[in-house]
Amino acid sequence: MTKRNAYIITNAMTPLNKSGEVTLSKFVRVIKDNYEKVIIVGGNVSIEKDLADITIETYGFNKAGNKLSKIKDMFSLQRKMSSYIKNNVEEKDHVFFWLGDKMLMPFFASKKKTKHVAYFVYGNPALDNNQSLFSRVSTRLIEYMANHSNRLFVETKSVRESWGKQLKKDADIIHLYVDNISFNSTKNRENRIGMLSRLASSKHVLEIIEAFHEIHKTYPDYKLDLIGSGVREEECKQLIKKLNAQDYITVYGWQDANNINNISNKWKWNILVTDYEGLPNSLIEMMGKGIPTIATMVGGIKDILKDTENGIALKGTGIKDIMEGIERAFNINDYEECCENAYKIINDEYSLEAAKQRAFNELSDWD
Repeated sequence: MTKRNAYIITNAMTPLNKSGEVTLSKFVRVIKDNYEKVIIVGGNVSIEKDLADITIETYGFNKAGNKLSKIKDMFSLQRKMSSYIKNNVEEKDHVFFWLGDKMLMPFFASKKKTKHVAYFVYGNPALDNNQSLFSRVSTRLIEYMANHSNRLFVETKSVRESWGKQLKKDADIIHLYVDNISFNSTKNRENRIGMLSRLASSKHVLEIIEAFHEIHKTYPDYKLDLIGSGVREEECKQLIKKLNAQDYITVYGWQDANNINNISNKWKWNILVTDYEGLPNSLIEMMGKGIPTIATMVGGIKDILKDTENGIALKGTGIKDIMEGIERAFNINDYEECCENAYKIINDEYSLEAAKQRAFNELSDWD
């Protein structure tokens, strides 16, 4: 492969939520050996400290304020990003839109400069049971950029399948990885279920709380931990208070990697109830510790989770569906084997080296 520059175009990050920084840093590590130089272009961009050789072109973006001011700020941000692309990207360069579903103006600018524009597609927001105007607009933007890109990438084949005929081309696979794949002894675990995710409507966190509250009546020794922040965080706390469940349901909010590790080491099960998904970091991270997941079979989850083998597949997102899945988990025939199987699939396929090799295979002949 002829070495060239890679430009990564990304949405504006939220300073208080480090998930964008973490996933972006992982993507950079996966692809960077294929390029002379990697340049990230976006708003409020930050990456992890070990990536000191990466160039960052970042612009301030204020996510606070009313809708009109946000639209104006977004237009200004995209105009600055487009100008930078116009003045710096060359025909031989590769441009990746990674978590860039809002970046329409930079997409147009990139298409004018090079025929090497790649778009990454994640979970299909059209599958959100409570789709807002914002998510409908986001879906249309994703469809447009995906269908007009030169290459389309997904993290697993089932992510592409979730879009069906909305997308007009096949997709290639580049995926992320688990930082520290290390089996956590089941002897260290407590009777706890954990959720590591955004606290959003599409993640059905309120239904999880309701379901666990009911299950707790039969299984009073179990507790539920919720790690993450989001628009439903305050509602979660209020619901827990209303149910008088503070003794057995805890909302931790956003936590750094060290705290996440310390909290999740106690979990017997991870839970992820979602309408749509790409390849969830929380799924592969927890399974990489040998913690099986109770999850809805959507997006990339379908390529990882095998019912009763390395986790539990939910039939739906309703309270009764969640209760049924949790009860199946609590009564699984061989929990130890389930844990070992969860660890094995991640150890075999989702290490950094495996992810880098996959990226090399896909990018080496992209000329």
